[in-house]
Amino acid sequence: MRDFENIENLGQIDTSYKGESILKIDKSDLVKCEFLRCMIHDIQESSFYGSSFADCNLRDLQAKKNDFSYVNIKTSDMSTGFLHHSIIKHSAFSTVNFLASIFKYADVEKVEFTGCDFAKTVFNGVTFKNVSFKDCEFDDSAFRDCKFLACDFSEVKKLQNCFLAACDMIECKMPEGDDIIIRREVFYLDEENATDEVTCLSIDFLNSEATTGDEAIEEKKAETL
Repeated sequence: MRDFENIENLGQIDTSYKGESILKIDKSDLVKCEFLRCMIHDIQESSFYGSSFADCNLRDLQAKKNDFSYVNIKTSDMSTGFLHHSIIKHSAFSTVNFLASIFKYADVEKVEFTGCDFAKTVFNGVTFKNVSFKDCEFDDSAFRDCKFLACDFSEVKKLQNCFLAACDMIECKMPEGDDIIIRREVFYLDEENATDEVTCLSIDFLNSEATTGDEAIEEKKAETL
């Protein structure tokens, strides 16, 4: 197990930390580093606090009870990762791939996501507060027991066939305009008893290919979020 505390100015070094358990990467500047299938656990010992990442590979990152506050991550791959009971505050993510990642019971506050891909990403029990999603893409993403407080989706690039169950959206900004259609389709996972309500949310933009969402709904009825 390595202690990555205060790693600074790695520059163009292609550093690889495959499958390692990491203690700390706080207040560090990392460029073109690989953290493939790494594990970081326990917020008291491990942290990404105050670090910046550029062109890094963080695929399959397993993070539990960690602090991602004041983090700047850009042009990096965080796909198929698992962030559990983690804090993400006062941070910025630019052109980050979150494809098929899982956010579970995370606290996300005052974070800017720009140009990020959240396709097939699952959010469970996540609280978003003052979070913006500019030029981000959500496609077949799922949200359960999430809270959105004063979040900004007004400049989202794509939002198609997203499934929301037991979610609250309070004072959030959505795209507006005559060339925008917001579609909400409600169905029940338990149709017989009309329980487990799920909303399929899509936003159609002028001159973009619209989807009905019917096929996705039929697939989701056979699953649980």
